[in-house]
Amino acid sequence: MGALLKSKLVIAVAIIAALIGLYALLGFKVAPGFVRNKAFEYVRAEYGRELTLGEIRIHPFKLQFEARDIAFPDADGERMLGLARLFVDFEVSSLWKRAFYFSEVDL
Repeated sequence: MGALLKSKLVIAVAIIAALIGLYALLGFKVAPGFVRNKAFEYVRAEYGRELTLGEIRIHPFKLQFEARDIAFPDADGERMLGLARLFVDFEVSSLWKRAFYFSEVDL
């Protein structure tokens, strides 16, 4: 009976580790590309312009987002709005309060 309990515990720990690994993979590697594509699509569809974005970083365990070198052009293609860095640190309470709460926003 002890071996069965031990094997179930090992399986449970392996499943939890795999889920944490998947969350990290999606957050660190997949999410930045997804955000980039959605931002480009949105600006193109809503404004008919080409957004410029530098590096995008997401830290899924700290709930932090950072984007660098953001440029939004006006109708003649000149930069209308630009940011060297956008940093947002979400509060954990955002997860269950169904609203965005921030501990830091840096423009």
